[in-house]
Amino acid sequence: MMTDLSNKNILITGGTGTFGEALLREILQQNIHPKHLFILSRDEYKQHQLKQSLPPHQQSLVTFLLGDVRDYNTLMIHFRQMDLVIHAAALKRIDSGEEQPDAFVETNTVGTTHVLNAALMQHVEQVVTISTDKAVYPTTLYGATKLCAERITIQKNKPAGLRASVIRLGNLLGSRGSIVTELIESNQTDIKLTHPDMTRFTMTTSESARYTLQVLGEARGGEIFVPKMPVYRLVDLVSVLLPDAALQYTQPRFTEKLHETLLSHEEARYTFERAQDYVICMKEDLQQWYQQQPTHAVPASFEYHSNQHNFLSRDELRLLINPFI
Repeated sequence: MMTDLSNKNILITGGTGTFGEALLREILQQNIHPKHLFILSRDEYKQHQLKQSLPPHQQSLVTFLLGDVRDYNTLMIHFRQMDLVIHAAALKRIDSGEEQPDAFVETNTVGTTHVLNAALMQHVEQVVTISTDKAVYPTTLYGATKLCAERITIQKNKPAGLRASVIRLGNLLGSRGSIVTELIESNQTDIKLTHPDMTRFTMTTSESARYTLQVLGEARGGEIFVPKMPVYRLVDLVSVLLPDAALQYTQPRFTEKLHETLLSHEEARYTFERAQDYVICMKEDLQQWYQQQPTHAVPASFEYHSNQHNFLSRDELRLLINPFI
């Protein structure tokens, strides 16, 4: 079943975050014509800033709702008459998650349960949960909470009712708290890295928003969608952003990975490759449907991690980063 996004009430949790804002702007710019857009977030000031940044003809298409995914009753109120929910609300700073695990579990895991349960109760047609490569082989509390959020989303999918899917992304270039923004703001002359070969997946926020809209139109429910993403080496990123900085190598933190993984070896047996992405299907009926589509099953030994691929050159990185400098 394909989703026509026109004439739909669409709600974005975490809608004032980097991804949520990018998705809102992409919807407003494309010829989608939703009935109405709703932004749900906790921060009144960020809502005001985002609203004021929109031209008047777009402001009338968006309603800003104050609320917290930890509050189930609030979600029950706001999800009335909603057709689609994009669940992007999350706490994501790695260090904060290790220091304040309760808050991360309540927001990222329990909050996702609340979103899915409220969507079921209010007869929402579709929910897409935004996840992260940190959920694969998690070494951080943040990653563990997002793994739980993925499993909760897939478990709540109901073939005859709510269609629930996951989009698993890598690092969003220029997002708040990302290494790009932190390096730019620090302007340090001495940069500490833990390994010269460290790699990361990356994607611009506008690319992630366009991909999400594509998935909203294609998802049957029960899938984890993994876009094919460029990869960079952190040492190249530092060289582009701070060419005069001196690099110092330190011991890695126990939560830190040398490379990230977007699709695990264990998931390969359930995975189909398309031109632009991979689709993980854990249910047999879903696998049978994708077998009839223009896809092919990946090898059983397949794994999609960031040290397998051609890295972005420094010139390519510079082109990507220029809008944020």
